[in-house]
Amino acid sequence: MKKALLLFAFIFTVICQVTFTAAAAGKEEIVTLTPQFVSLKSNIVNMRVGPDVKYPIIWEYHAKGLPVELLAKYGRWRKIKDFDGSTGWVVRGTLSEKRTFRVIASTLLLREPDKDSAAVAKLELGIMGALMSCPKTHPLYCRVEVQGYQGWLPKGEIFGVYPNETIE
Repeated sequence: MKKALLLFAFIFTVICQVTFTAAAAGKEEIVTLTPQFVSLKSNIVNMRVGPDVKYPIIWEYHAKGLPVELLAKYGRWRKIKDFDGSTGWVVRGTLSEKRTFRVIASTLLLREPDKDSAAVAKLELGIMGALMSCPKTHPLYCRVEVQGYQGWLPKGEIFGVYPNETIE
């Protein structure tokens, strides 16, 4: 009888620990983050309505390097916003810290950070590339690389950087 009572106490303790651990895990909260830009690390990324695979997919991105704005986190899920304002949840592992940009209107890639500078290339809507820097010395421009070309773009013509942000 004593062994049966000890076994019952042990099983009861284990069940309580598992129950309390599961309850604590279920109380995880959505944490709002200071918005920052990141990019998609994977070739295919599913954006969902909520932070779990049980939620429906609202977008399937096929654009590795697409800049997105990071808004919140919940466990391994991150809430993002894309260039057209769509928001949803993606798995953390599909995001990269690499800074990129997306052209929001046809523009010229400039040789120097000056609107009167010579053009290096013409960039069409939707072209993406790497942000190299957005220095304090040129607060309206970012140095970028796109398809083998380097030059400067006005911050107002790209998605992936904030107007007052500097990247050294």
